[in-house]
Order: sequence, then structure tokens, then C-alpha cells
Amino acid sequence: MDQNQKNINSDQRDTNSDQHDINSGWASYAKLVLNELERHEGILDKLDQRIRDINEKALSSVNIEIATLKTKALIFGALSGTVFSAIMFAIMEFIFHHS
Repeated sequence: MDQNQKNINSDQRDTNSDQHDINSGWASYAKLVLNELERHEGILDKLDQRIRDINEKALSSVNIEIATLKTKALIFGALSGTVFSAIMFAIMEFIFHHS
């Protein structure tokens, strides 16, 4: 083999070695990125569950407040109607008994 052929073979080995180093570097980087994505997915899942828990508690609290307000409105309406009816009855009695 002549010197030129040896140089070409040597250059090809260097190129193959460089290509292997590049591929190995990219494989390591890809693995790192994948691990980080999986870690972030876990964090996001935990945050999502916390948000759901908070929303459920808030919704439950709002439902209780709405039920309380409905009950108060019902009682106020019933009492107001009773008082109004009593006043109207008293006025009617007064008008019919004094006419």
C-alpha cells in the first residue's frame, strides 16, 4: 500500500471516529432531554392534581354558599309574605269593620 492510500484510510478512520463521537454525543444529549421531559411530566401531573383538588374544594365551598343563600332567600321571602299578608288582612279587617 502506498503512502497516499494509507493517508486516505487513516482519514476515513478519523472521520468514522469523529462520526461515532458525534452520534454518541447526540445519543447522550437525547437521553438527557428525554429524562428531563419525563421529570417535567411528573411535575406537571402533580400540579394538575393539586389544581383539581383546589377546584373541587372551591366548588364545594361555592355550592354550600349558594345553598345557604337560597335558604336565606326562602326564609326571607316566606317571612315577608307572611308579614305583608298579615298587614293586608289587618287593613281589610279595619276597612270592613269600620265601614
